[in-house]
Amino acid sequence: GEEIRKCIFNMQRAVRMIKNIIFDMGNVLVDFCWEKAFKDKGIDGEMLERVANATVRNKDWDEFDLANIPHDQIIQKFVDNDPEIEDEIRLATSSIGDMIKKKDYAKDLITSLQRAGYCVYILSNMSPEAFNEAGDALACSKLADGELFSCDCHLVKPDIEIYRMLLDKYSLCASECVFLDDKQENVDGAEACGILGIVFTNLKEAIYKLNCMGIEFDYEVE
Repeated sequence: GEEIRKCIFNMQRAVRMIKNIIFDMGNVLVDFCWEKAFKDKGIDGEMLERVANATVRNKDWDEFDLANIPHDQIIQKFVDNDPEIEDEIRLATSSIGDMIKKKDYAKDLITSLQRAGYCVYILSNMSPEAFNEAGDALACSKLADGELFSCDCHLVKPDIEIYRMLLDKYSLCASECVFLDDKQENVDGAEACGILGIVFTNLKEAIYKLNCMGIEFDYEVE
């Protein structure tokens, strides 16, 4: 089918060419489980939907990752999106760390690729609050050969400049890189820079697609 044809096409492009694997963090190397975090705080049903629409589903959420304005101003933006539920919004966003949980496979995946001769990089929209409150879950990023986070460069995916910044920072050739992200628009941003892209849905499928690109490494999916 179409998926197989595309895989073969990508393999023909990538074989003997890919040297660098670039990962997003949220929902790829860590879980961004905001819904569970809200429910654990007693926010569910219709209220959960309203709070989500004012916060994590809202474009204003990017302000956390951009780190351009103070924390309290960001929270006020969320409140302004739905003032009737100010208390619930403030409760839901009182901590960010409980929305981020480590994936058991992350460290082994990174080191398996490195043992096979690939360099591994991290490119992620991530806030200072996340690092302060969920440092243990994000520790796998320290195993990478390099990293670029939105809060450090004040750019967010899919802004094409953040991909270019990563390439420039580590003197990478776009055609030698593949990028995995759970959002199509972020993969599109990478591909606009000449980087091969994979939309991450689950680990088994991601490894299959990497294999299709000629990227072979020793990792067994449980």
